[in-house]
Amino acid sequence: MDYELSIAKRIADELVERLRSACVQIEIAGSIRRRSPWVHDIEIVAEPWLEVLPNLFGDAVHYHSRLDDALANLQDEQILRFFPDAKQGDRFKQFAIAPLGIKLDLFIVRPPAQWGAVMAIRTGPAHYSHWLVTPRRQGGALPSYLAQRDGALWDGDELIPTPTEASYFAALEFDHVPPPAERAPQWRREAK
Repeated sequence: MDYELSIAKRIADELVERLRSACVQIEIAGSIRRRSPWVHDIEIVAEPWLEVLPNLFGDAVHYHSRLDDALANLQDEQILRFFPDAKQGDRFKQFAIAPLGIKLDLFIVRPPAQWGAVMAIRTGPAHYSHWLVTPRRQGGALPSYLAQRDGALWDGDELIPTPTEASYFAALEFDHVPPPAERAPQWRREAK
C-alpha cells in the first residue's frame, strides 16, 4: 500500500525524533527525501552511538548499540514490530509501524560503513542507487579503481572516507546535487 507523502513524512519525523538520542546522526532517506508524492515505505539511515564492551581479557570485541535499546522500547510500546521473514542484522532492520502497518527500512551505519555512501545510495530510487555502485566500464558511476562494499568506498584495501554525501560524490568525481533532483543521466555525461 502507498501513503501520501505528508502522512509518511509525519510518521518518519516522529520516529526520527524518538530515535535521535540513540544516534550520532539520523535522517530520512528514500522516497520521502526525494519528495515523491506517494510513499511505499519509510527509509531511515541511522548511525548509532556505539559503546565498546571489552571481553574478559580486555580486548574490545563487542559493540552495544543505543539504537537497539531505543528500537526495543518502541517494540515494547507496540509502535514497531518485526516483519516475520525480514532479515534483521547489525546494518539493516525492517519493521511494520503501527497502526497503519507502513514498512520501515532502517539502514544502520556501522564501521567500516560511511554516512555519505549510505545516505547517497539509500536515497535512491533503485535504478539510481544501482548506477552509483556500478563500475563505469559497465555503464555506472563508480570509477574503475574504486569498489563499493560494506557501505563504504574502497581503493584496494584503503577506505575512502565519505562522512558526507558531498564527499561521496567528490570521490565519484561528480558535483553533489541533493534530492529531489534526479540527475543520473546528466552525471553520466559529466563523468571525468
